[in-house]
Amino acid sequence: MSERTAFVVIAEFVARPERMGDFLVECRADAASSVGLEPGCRSFDAVVPDDAPDHVVLYEVYDSAAAFAAHKATAHYARFAQAVAEMTVGTPVVRSCTRVG
Repeated sequence: MSERTAFVVIAEFVARPERMGDFLVECRADAASSVGLEPGCRSFDAVVPDDAPDHVVLYEVYDSAAAFAAHKATAHYARFAQAVAEMTVGTPVVRSCTRVG
């Protein structure tokens, strides 16, 4: 897949204020494992919006939808999902996108 047509996932979480530090530790660990261990993961960033300090947005770039599916089957993803379940409020908003330019 070309750089222009990468598969992008944007996931937005609302962290419990008292767990934000722990949540960010888990995000960093998942990002490092994803980029370091998954050949189909091109990049993985965690950002906090300036206007919503309790939100964390994960911006993940994969070679394909299949590479993202492989990501969701990894042990580090399972660990992340289990660890953060009690650190967040509500259900994260997850969008998949195709880079077009």
